[in-house]
Amino acid sequence: MSFFWRQEEGQSLIIIAGAFALILGAVAFGIDQGYAVVQRREMGNSAQAGALAAGRLLAQSVAITNGCPNFTVTEEAAYAEVKRFVLDNAAAGFRVPTQMLTVAFLQKDGTNMGTLTCDVTDSTCPSTTTDIDPAVRAIRVTSSVNYQTRLETVIGQPNL
Repeated sequence: MSFFWRQEEGQSLIIIAGAFALILGAVAFGIDQGYAVVQRREMGNSAQAGALAAGRLLAQSVAITNGCPNFTVTEEAAYAEVKRFVLDNAAAGFRVPTQMLTVAFLQKDGTNMGTLTCDVTDSTCPSTTTDIDPAVRAIRVTSSVNYQTRLETVIGQPNL
């Protein structure tokens, strides 16, 4: 029995294999984190483009009725404009099918006057027609995405 304990041949192979697995995991984690950072930046850029497009649409659709300003477009038309710009400004390699888009219409003090949230792949959403409240002074666009990382794919986990 002591013969096996004194043999040291092959021990470095076990250490190298373990170190290789750790290094490979660290590289996979680094790649996933880099992808997440790029994804977040792309989603932010596309959301900003959508917010600017909706702001421009609202600015161009103001009509004075009985001395009061009103918008001639609906919340759904503004959402459609945001969606168009979000999809046009997302990098082709980073589009994913589970992208959620939220458009909030806000008063000057930040009070929410209406919100639309839809999956960008859902062509039937939104399905209602709502006039934009004349008190709306700002639009907030939020874009979110869920994606499976490479490390999840390798270890077989659906979500990590």
